[in-house]
Amino acid sequence: MGWNGDLRSSRSWMARLASILEHVQRRLKAIGYDERQRRRLRRYRAIVERVIVEVVEQDFARAFAIHPMLKPAVEPAEAELYAAEADHFRLLFEGDFDQRYCDSLERLTVLERRGQVGARARASIAFTLFRIFLEESRTRLVFSRRDIPHDLFIIERVLTYDVNTAMSLDREFEAAEARRRGVALDAGSAKLTSRMGQLDGALSNAFALFVD
Repeated sequence: MGWNGDLRSSRSWMARLASILEHVQRRLKAIGYDERQRRRLRRYRAIVERVIVEVVEQDFARAFAIHPMLKPAVEPAEAELYAAEADHFRLLFEGDFDQRYCDSLERLTVLERRGQVGARARASIAFTLFRIFLEESRTRLVFSRRDIPHDLFIIERVLTYDVNTAMSLDREFEAAEARRRGVALDAGSAKLTSRMGQLDGALSNAFALFVD
């Protein structure tokens, strides 16, 4: 690629990262996320760590049972996708929403698109996690009973935020790919037009030789 190409690629990556960071911060501000909510969210990290691998595997197994045609699309990147899903939810409950989270958000969106599952996988896992938190709050004295309704409200907002952000990023990726396809199509069309013009000229010259 060369130095100039590397520089352009680096600038493109930095611009994309800045865009994602801005996107994330804007959404967090909209839901009123602050340090107090972050501390409450982090209290549930141990539960996420305990269940997340099994939740991811079971959610995809259910998806394959309902939509068997998904399995061949997911299988080539299955291990990478499952690990990325689990790691992303671990990061989500760290509550930092920093560069690591943004990198995970972008990487996981790419993997979900490659596996043709899109943000649906994230939404299903988020719903399962929330159900587990509800069950834990009823069967175990995880924290103060007085805190649980407020904690669940924060968790629900953060999970919804993450899924909505994933859907938005997925649409942006789709639009970017459509633009690239459009550029490639325009270039191919121009090339074909040029070749047709050359062919037309060659045929005209050949016809002139016969006429003369």
